[in-house]
Amino acid sequence: MFKYVESVQGKASNRGNIIKITSSNIDIDCYGTDMVDSYHSIFKFPEELTEIAGYKGKVSIDCLYWDMDHELLEQAYMDTGSLVQRLININVDSKSIRIYFSGNKGFHVLLPSIDIQELGGREDMPRIVKDICNTLAYGLESFDSVIYDKTRIFRTSNSKHSITKLYKIGLTIDEFTSMDISDIKEIARYQKSPPKWGEAVSNNKINELIKESLAGRLKTMSNAAGKFTYSELEHGMQDGFAKGKRNSGLTSVAGVLHRKGIGKNFIASILHAINDRAVEPLDTKSIEIIINSVCSYPVDQQYTELSDRDIITVGDAGKRWKELRTKCGKLNTGFTHIDRGITFFDPGQVLVIAGRGGVGKTTLAMQFANGLATSLNGRALFVSLEMPTPSLFFRAATISTNKSADVEMATNKIIEQLLKDDKNIIDVSKYWERVLLVDKDSLSLEQIEQCFNIAENKYHNIDVICIDYGGLISGATDYNQTSAIARGVKALAKRLKTRVILVLQMSRAAGDGTTPVKMHHLRDTGAWEEAADYILGGWISEIDPNRIHMCVLKNRFGERNIMFDIINKGLSYSTVNTKYDTKEGW
Repeated sequence: MFKYVESVQGKASNRGNIIKITSSNIDIDCYGTDMVDSYHSIFKFPEELTEIAGYKGKVSIDCLYWDMDHELLEQAYMDTGSLVQRLININVDSKSIRIYFSGNKGFHVLLPSIDIQELGGREDMPRIVKDICNTLAYGLESFDSVIYDKTRIFRTSNSKHSITKLYKIGLTIDEFTSMDISDIKEIARYQKSPPKWGEAVSNNKINELIKESLAGRLKTMSNAAGKFTYSELEHGMQDGFAKGKRNSGLTSVAGVLHRKGIGKNFIASILHAINDRAVEPLDTKSIEIIINSVCSYPVDQQYTELSDRDIITVGDAGKRWKELRTKCGKLNTGFTHIDRGITFFDPGQVLVIAGRGGVGKTTLAMQFANGLATSLNGRALFVSLEMPTPSLFFRAATISTNKSADVEMATNKIIEQLLKDDKNIIDVSKYWERVLLVDKDSLSLEQIEQCFNIAENKYHNIDVICIDYGGLISGATDYNQTSAIARGVKALAKRLKTRVILVLQMSRAAGDGTTPVKMHHLRDTGAWEEAADYILGGWISEIDPNRIHMCVLKNRFGERNIMFDIINKGLSYSTVNTKYDTKEGW
């Protein structure tokens, strides 16, 4: 019955052309025809209307839809990723989620929904869709919450934006997460074949939200993006926000603070102080929801005031380089071949150790961090998001015990010695005295930064942070947030003026751990390759399980594809020249 949509060509003001369609309007695409500024309605009409303006009848729709639009495209990118993860978290099939770069300042997300389609045509359909979309996108700064009306038009996929000259293009989740914004813009210079999307889905959570909306129990929340001037925010912060603007006002304040890298606890204090000034303050739970929503994605960059000190000559940069080299010297970790291949590892830089499970990444990272901290006369902060601290101690004990022993000592013998005499525990502690352990798991980058600041204030001279492993950083399992977290790790190193060692898992494409690793084996390759200054890849020898082959996959400041081996003596590692598994190589 609902087979008519509005088609707009050339300008958004060229309204009123109603056409009949034979399939879903969300599949309309300009691929193969070079159309400029082409649009069509997102809702469908039951008849060929003669007047579109002011239409108040029934409409139907095949999907839920969101528009993420922001002057900072990076913000829209991050919010789009956050929204996608929220959909995945409610068990939406990721293959059914359609992501589009709009060709200008944002992204569109469409979710074909059987539950929405089964509602048929209704006069209140835009309100239902808005209720659900607002609920799922609540707190995302770039989310445009005012686009839910019966005659709303969307730019058609593969049509060109007349100003930017970029096309609106469809992206799968894998494409979205594997590319940064510059990559997406580059691809959008041309039309792109529509991805093979998954089918429309039925989802229990969306079904529940539909029922809540029909019952009038879903409160439509206005979004904070662009709805307040600075004077309005200032007034709200001084006197509290009035009823009807409390959620959006406090969300806007939280968003401003979060983008500037302000910590979650401090944001909470500010919001509660502002809320207490309101005539009718929000309840504590509502404040917590706002804070958690706004802080659900990592800060991608550090916002600071610029001055003339930030513009320097090449000569000044040369002086700084010489000072840095004189202060830091060459890399000295105790691993001869690594030190020789990488040369220097300075504050603000990121080194990735990658491999399949069981290769020995954690052991290498621990020894690397300890050796580096010792050479710098500082400390290393080891953040294990996978292994509890008692297990880390025993790993450390095994390493240091075998380091000093003439022959490899069996695990049960080491346990016996540690339990028999506390002096042995003291000896282990002394060997690792420059390494501090973080006794928490599932940490975000913000929390890791807090741990660094706590350690720096208490122990001083934290020269390196080791994170084991990157895939367990809170949010890193999100398809969308991986690239933001990768950039966040780099920003963290620069902001704290420290070195970061990051342990990462290779994908299943790297086999069982004996397959020679390549850059493309790294999970979310593009994101980590861009963020890291050095990437070491490791795999176990097929003929000698105590030999680990290593390759420098990335070296921002030197030669790549340098090969060496690590010999494992009871988890005590040392580097040697490469010994190939066969005469032909690997």
